[in-house]
Amino acid sequence: MESKASTLLRKILQSPIFLSKTIEDQQAILNEVLLTGEITREDLSRIISEEADKQKVKQENERLAQLLNSLDYNTFLTFILTGNIRGKKLITLCSSSKKLNEYCNRGFQLMNGQGISVGGLRDQYLFRLLLEKERIPIFPGRTPRKTYYDKIVGGDVWVYGDNYQGKLGLGKTVMDVFAPTTINPRLMNIIQISMGYEHTLCLDSKGRVWSFGSGFSGELGSGDSNNKYLPSLITDFNNIIEISCGHSHSLCLDNQGKVWSFGRGDIGQLGSGDSYNSFFPALIKTLNNVVHVSGGGSFSLCLDDQGRVWSFGANNQSGQLGLGDNNNRLFPTIIPNLNQISKISAGSSHSLCLDNRGKVWSFGSNGNGQLGLGDRNDRNIPVLIPGLENIVEVSSGENHSLCLDNQGRVWVFGGNAFGQLGLYNKSVRELIPVLNPYLSNIIQICAVGLFSICLNDQGRVLVFGDNNHIQFDRGTIFFSDQPIVVEGLDNIMQICGTPRSLMFIRAP
Repeated sequence: MESKASTLLRKILQSPIFLSKTIEDQQAILNEVLLTGEITREDLSRIISEEADKQKVKQENERLAQLLNSLDYNTFLTFILTGNIRGKKLITLCSSSKKLNEYCNRGFQLMNGQGISVGGLRDQYLFRLLLEKERIPIFPGRTPRKTYYDKIVGGDVWVYGDNYQGKLGLGKTVMDVFAPTTINPRLMNIIQISMGYEHTLCLDSKGRVWSFGSGFSGELGSGDSNNKYLPSLITDFNNIIEISCGHSHSLCLDNQGKVWSFGRGDIGQLGSGDSYNSFFPALIKTLNNVVHVSGGGSFSLCLDDQGRVWSFGANNQSGQLGLGDNNNRLFPTIIPNLNQISKISAGSSHSLCLDNRGKVWSFGSNGNGQLGLGDRNDRNIPVLIPGLENIVEVSSGENHSLCLDNQGRVWVFGGNAFGQLGLYNKSVRELIPVLNPYLSNIIQICAVGLFSICLNDQGRVLVFGDNNHIQFDRGTIFFSDQPIVVEGLDNIMQICGTPRSLMFIRAP
């Protein structure tokens, strides 16, 4: 966290009184700051440079806002959609005047060839178009503008639970966190987080990846096997749009549809054609036009722009690759009977795939009914789960599964020995999908290990299941078979976790 002296210096540099003074007077004030001994000359130079850059950005935004204010609505839309104005810059510009704010929130009515209105009013049309361009869905309870802010602009990272191996990024001396805590301030404008067993990746709005935690197998992409106890930027690695952690490996998708992998690769989970670990991000050369990645226990899934799913890696005794056998794969291989897939989720040893009709396919380990097929038999090919309709999101845990429908309801199935289905009936497994009556208005789901996390449309986090190491009362370990709200957290944009830790993105 920045020192009080540094914060005070920034306030001085931003002060209208300071800015109105001559250069000589400004220099005299800064010399007095140095003489206090509270700040070094190096930090002084750095902060002055950062504040100067902020002033330049502010002036550029003011000029751009004046230009946009002079445009009619259709020209404004074209300018934004074809230009490079996005993220926080766009949000700032849209809020700079009443006219631009109305332009961004304006609804749009489609017309047929006779000039007759067709369909309903598409509210916040600009943000809808931008989200469609990025292939980002709008979940129930979220407006297009709010969804754009969550997924493109980003926020701060908050953590909770066990910091073993530094996977919370709070430093080496911190062990357990008993209340939601903000992480290192170097992590700003984070748009996605993903946690493996003992490592974490964070993606910022500039397309850069930060890593911390265990680096034993190279899963941090830092070029060595050392742990990182504070967030560290993966150097010379840019233009990333999605990240996903497996147990001890990592996947990153860039804006060209290319997939990069690093970390443990002993059974092919890196898709590189060999069984070696990789300590730097390495391109998977046989994958192109990928739109979504998901790292599982010791395997990986990738979805391409044709709706096809590629799988590789394993310890495939349960058929979690969906390829009709129990063999490992060192190269990405298309799952032959899956088509028109829109979402994928690789769990510890089973997988869920959502198609564009809102139906769910499952394969892999099924010892607790986590495939939702009414029995406990493993499947090595994808099978359609009966009775699930209008699903918009899927999540695979260790031995249980969650599915979110378009009404904000959560369907649960699989193991429940620790209450991870949240049904108030711990130890009763469910072999077919069951609607959880205690969850409503949910917009995100996350099944991790023997634990579940849900986010509602009010930005509140609910958890249930194996609470080992995620201690809501200091020194107390317990299991919750019912959804409970994590106190001290609101305005949350994304949820993530491991069996022993929780991590969130919170709007600043």
